[in-house]
Amino acid sequence: MSGTPATSAAPKNAAKVWTDTRYIYTEIPGKLLEDGSLIPAAVFKFPLTEGGLSKALAIHKAQIYEYAGQPMPSNVARRSMNPRIAAAQAILRKNGILKG
Repeated sequence: MSGTPATSAAPKNAAKVWTDTRYIYTEIPGKLLEDGSLIPAAVFKFPLTEGGLSKALAIHKAQIYEYAGQPMPSNVARRSMNPRIAAAQAILRKNGILKG
């Protein structure tokens, strides 16, 4: 077997999250733009509570869509949607509550 040992089992796009006794910290990595400029990394601090963890994870959920590549076309997303959600959305659209 040839190869080199991995320095980490985490994938390249893994979230960096750590805690101390009072806070949860989460890092959004920087990004190099096509024009050569750099968006610096940012570290966010949340209270070490259920709500703080929820907020930290929500940031990473949004971050996945920004750095994972091209966004999924809306028609592909609708085809892969849970049928129960699709049926509920159809009812809401019919009643004029949901647009689109």
